Amino acid sequence: MEAWVRTTSSSYQWVAGKYSNSLVEEKGFHLYTNNGAAYFNGRTSVGLYMSSGASRTRVDDGRWHHLAGVCNINSWQIYVDGVLENSATYPFSRADLTTSSALAIGEYIVQAENLFLGDIDEIRVWRTALTEDQIRTNMCRKISPVPAELVAYYNFDQTSGTIAVDKGSVPVNGTLSNFASAALWQPSGAAIGDASTFAYGTDLRTTRLRIKATNGDSAIVNNIRTQTDGVQLYVVNQEPSIKPAAVTSAAVYFGVFSRGLTGAYDFRLRPVGGLGCSGLSVRPANDGIWSTLTTTTSTPTSVLATQQTYRAEYMQTGIVLNVPVVAISGDSVICLNSNTQLTAAAAGAQSYRWSNGATTPTISVSQPGTYTVTATFTAGCTTTRSRQVVLRASSPVPAFALGPDTTVCEGTPLLLRAPVGNAYSYLWSDGSTGSTLLARQGGTYSVTVRSGCNTQTASRTLTAQLCVPNIITPNKDGRNDAFVVASYSVGEWSLAIYNRWGKEVYQTERYLNDWGTSAAPGVYYYMLRRSSTNSAIKGWLEVVR
Repeated sequence: MEAWVRTTSSSYQWVAGKYSNSLVEEKGFHLYTNNGAAYFNGRTSVGLYMSSGASRTRVDDGRWHHLAGVCNINSWQIYVDGVLENSATYPFSRADLTTSSALAIGEYIVQAENLFLGDIDEIRVWRTALTEDQIRTNMCRKISPVPAELVAYYNFDQTSGTIAVDKGSVPVNGTLSNFASAALWQPSGAAIGDASTFAYGTDLRTTRLRIKATNGDSAIVNNIRTQTDGVQLYVVNQEPSIKPAAVTSAAVYFGVFSRGLTGAYDFRLRPVGGLGCSGLSVRPANDGIWSTLTTTTSTPTSVLATQQTYRAEYMQTGIVLNVPVVAISGDSVICLNSNTQLTAAAAGAQSYRWSNGATTPTISVSQPGTYTVTATFTAGCTTTRSRQVVLRASSPVPAFALGPDTTVCEGTPLLLRAPVGNAYSYLWSDGSTGSTLLARQGGTYSVTVRSGCNTQTASRTLTAQLCVPNIITPNKDGRNDAFVVASYSVGEWSLAIYNRWGKEVYQTERYLNDWGTSAAPGVYYYMLRRSSTNSAIKGWLEVVR
């Protein structure tokens, strides 16, 4: 059996029961409170009066509590707000609770006594023993559709009449006694929605609860203090029967129920259409009065209320349709020692204020960080947007040169170097992409170096000429041992060597840079001819040993 109750009485009083005393039958059950504690007791036709024992939590504190009494064969249990608080096990293996006594709510009907002083809502009688998880899953939500195991279900959702409608699988409507006036029907403050989610445990600080309404709005609960060991988050997918005065309200609302008065949590509402210029209204429960929650933090998409205590219900109110969204344009990445321009724009905005104090639509940003702008419209309505500016990982390319224009020997390569930096990219005039280039012939060479911050280009012109030595030292030391002509292609020259008397001592049509290793010391004369260009070079050469 389940019920939501609120009472300040510490007397012996029945919440609900289907039971008669042992003089009539040995079967039945009843959920009651006594001395501020909750109990679930009964008989199962075995000659014993069974009891769950007293709950640890006092329920006579004037607050709403969910009670669940469970008979699981020979085990009797009492739950308060989703937590098992006491139980007892008896030495038998049968549990026949069937009784001819009527189900009575708020009274021990057999003797017309033990009347309940307070409020009762959501009476449910199951023909199966619910588990702890099932109790927590169902306690803050209506049951629909009704399963076969839920035989009696009185949710008291009507607003008039003297009939208590049973929505269980085996419905038996009840008659309300001493209930002549429709004014006696009152809104319930029980924490009940259309859907719910929950978390229980000794430390819920890292727990995050989220639930979504049928219209797409969602709510999040996190940052839960350790002073509570259970939190329920629920949603009602319709407007409340009691609405905030003189404001436009959302079509849905959300509620939070936590165990213990000192439990606290953060609540965030995220409307599917954005927060716009609306705010957040709060009330202690369904039977309370809405008020505007002023201590909140808003973004264009959500509103956050920090360290809320115990329980409350929340709803988006003051909704303004078609509120312009602030757009921020500009580069979100800056380079070292540079800046970027951020510009805010919102149609119809009367003023802007940035987080750095600027009141112009455009600001210049030279440091990384998060920059927030608030646009203000008529009647003081505001909307906010943020942009994070980060420092680019690459560094700027410095101005550089590949070196002065110069003359080089044919066939002698020259290494050209571009600056090296983090995330630099290169493109040389020959299409290569390395940081260096080996220039092997005359011409103008250029390179473009790019980073995420800038681009630099440099070039160098090389003039190639034939370089012919005028002295060799063929002493077999591996240096200058032969007459070597620096050229792009060895063998493209013919060579004739003459001694000082004009006698030819060497001749070849394809010179391979190999003459002189055995030449006698002295002065010689050479004639080089290149047939491809019809050019000739002559000069003198000294051999020194």
